[in-house]
Amino acid sequence: MGLETIESEIEDLRDQAKNHQEGYARALREIDADTSLSDSGKRDLKTQEFEATKAALSKLRAEEQRLVDAAISRRKAQIEAPGRPAASEIISYRDAQDRAARLKADEAVSVLERALRQSDMVLAHAIFDKALTNHWGSVIDTFTAAKPELRVVVQELKQLNEFSEASLERTMRYLTLQP
Repeated sequence: MGLETIESEIEDLRDQAKNHQEGYARALREIDADTSLSDSGKRDLKTQEFEATKAALSKLRAEEQRLVDAAISRRKAQIEAPGRPAASEIISYRDAQDRAARLKADEAVSVLERALRQSDMVLAHAIFDKALTNHWGSVIDTFTAAKPELRVVVQELKQLNEFSEASLERTMRYLTLQP
């Protein structure tokens, strides 16, 4: 699924959220305007509207996160080597993850370059993954320079990670205030 398709699906979800928020606001105005309801009755109806809207928005937000997470997983799978690893490769993978976790930004490029020269793709991928998480642009650029066939996938992955981390914007899009 291309990035444009994902963005379109997310916009559809956000439009649905906006419709729920507008419906909630309209329902609150109608409840307030209903002179046949007591204050207690109005409060109860507002609470019911709030709970229903909150549940609907929560479901939409979870669907958005699921879309982004699935897209990130697909991109990562495209970058990683195919096939089932042997037992020795699993140990190598864990070791590479540990080494990458200890790296600081200023040393990551040189360690990545050495891993690429030695065809240690397990370590290279571990460093690359940490670089994506920490937004180390020079490390990401070094990786894509060595693997130009992955440039588009890496760029999409970078955008998806940035999008995934925009949690304040996402929260605001799916927010409902209690009456």
